[in-house]
Amino acid sequence: MAAGDAAASAFLHPLADAVQIGHILRASAHAIHAIELADAGAGTDQRAALLDRFAKAASPTVAAVLRRYPRPGPARSQLALTISELDTRVRDQLATTGRQDRAR
Repeated sequence: MAAGDAAASAFLHPLADAVQIGHILRASAHAIHAIELADAGAGTDQRAALLDRFAKAASPTVAAVLRRYPRPGPARSQLALTISELDTRVRDQLATTGRQDRAR
């Protein structure tokens, strides 16, 4: 599923639908879960560090694309919660650092 989402992120449709956020961030959310499962006793500090690390790895272009879509709705699964948290961190990173998208 993660590989499929990574491939699908290149083919986002222009409709402002929050479902598209999953195509952009679900592969990273799966990676975060895999790391958490590999080190099950690490706890919430590791989760926060992973979310920060993945958010910082996102380019300004990724943040700009996310901002075209509405924020995700309420999470109904752990994966959806991770996507929502990652989305917030990536968007906030752009707002707080002032980094702008230079891609055209």
